[in-house]
Amino acid sequence: MAQPGLSDDFNALWQRLAILWTDSEPIWNDAVRHDFDKRFMTPLQEESAATMKAMATLMEVIATAQRSVK
Repeated sequence: MAQPGLSDDFNALWQRLAILWTDSEPIWNDAVRHDFDKRFMTPLQEESAATMKAMATLMEVIATAQRSVK
């Protein structure tokens, strides 16, 4: 059975991380931060969005399969 709150929970956590990351900029704003952002934060955001989209599609496929079995 699909968990409708999963996407909402993930989005809330991601928004919290984004706020914390932005809040850290005045304290940590050097070349290392910019490199970290480029190498880790940006790809993490892109990969997370793609993963959530794929999971939503998979949840639809599973729901369809479950309905066809009943």
